[in-house]
Amino acid sequence: MKYFFLSFFFIFGIVITLNAGCESPLSEAEFQNELTKIKSFTFDEAKKTAIESLFKKCLTSNQIKGLLQELSFEEDKLALAKKAIIIVSDPENFKIIKLIFEFEESKKAIDNLK
Repeated sequence: MKYFFLSFFFIFGIVITLNAGCESPLSEAEFQNELTKIKSFTFDEAKKTAIESLFKKCLTSNQIKGLLQELSFEEDKLALAKKAIIIVSDPENFKIIKLIFEFEESKKAIDNLK
């Protein structure tokens, strides 16, 4: 019985942590440094790889928006936005990402992310 409760709290704690976003976003100076590097890449594939590597860190919705704006293709922006929802420090502001999308279908996809 003791192990059941310990397992429950351990699993419950992981679920809460995964849904809570993150607490300490990348500083603005660090973000600008990374954004400058990304802007120096010519091809979207290199930009996507660099952006995805930043998803190991905590980012604000505005920072994610800035990164995704560097990509040319809507489908790439949407794919990365779907990955970014779990590392955003301010999930309540994530809807700001919709501003970078042209197609209504993409905007609806952002609305449906949780």
